[in-house]
Amino acid sequence: MDDTDLALRFTVALGLGVLLGLERERTKGEEGGAGVRTLALIALGGAISGYIGDRLGLQWLALAVFVAMATLIISMYVMTSKGEYTGITTEVSALLAFLLGLLCAYGQLQLAGWIGVAMALLLALKGWLHWLAGRVNTADVEATLKFAIVTLIILPLVPDANYGPPPLDVVNPYKI
Repeated sequence: MDDTDLALRFTVALGLGVLLGLERERTKGEEGGAGVRTLALIALGGAISGYIGDRLGLQWLALAVFVAMATLIISMYVMTSKGEYTGITTEVSALLAFLLGLLCAYGQLQLAGWIGVAMALLLALKGWLHWLAGRVNTADVEATLKFAIVTLIILPLVPDANYGPPPLDVVNPYKI
């Protein structure tokens, strides 16, 4: 790995952390909590632990740092939620920012970018998603689950082959 590739990996990790941090800070406002600097540093920490673990053959290092980071984040949540329920979106975002940094360290920049942008989109669409959840009824959920079961569980098990005697072998269970 050359210096340019290494710089790109760390830059992407830092950029994704900043993107997530900007969204969290915009949403939380004056409430405090993890923001631009914190999430950027967490993502950078993931990249550093992945890089050091890879270079020194210490594959357990990333897991150890992740456990330490999770402990800090859980402590942060406990401290901030003493008065009232505050949710754990920021804490989950922080853990995922660490994993994004780790992905960047392992050269999975495109995957990290996709996940980071999807996370930022979910965070930015909070109001709309809550509105949508309020409008969904039980029948909608049941219909979606039925579709998911057929599409993701049953369909992959159905054979994708034509059945019947030639030239009438036109029945294909997968396509039906």
